[in-house]
Amino acid sequence: MAINRAMHPVTDKEIIAFLEEEAKRAEADVVENQRVGDIRPELLWAAASRIRGGVK
Repeated sequence: MAINRAMHPVTDKEIIAFLEEEAKRAEADVVENQRVGDIRPELLWAAASRIRGGVK
């Protein structure tokens, strides 16, 4: 996912919120369908953590 911040100003807080929401959605999908899809929740959590600048 590439974001051009000059064209679409997005704050780190908004990106973190998006990543965390997608991670929650992916985790719920895994529980509901008993399978892992194309999106790995742990990678979304890790990305949010790196942007935040620390460990979750």
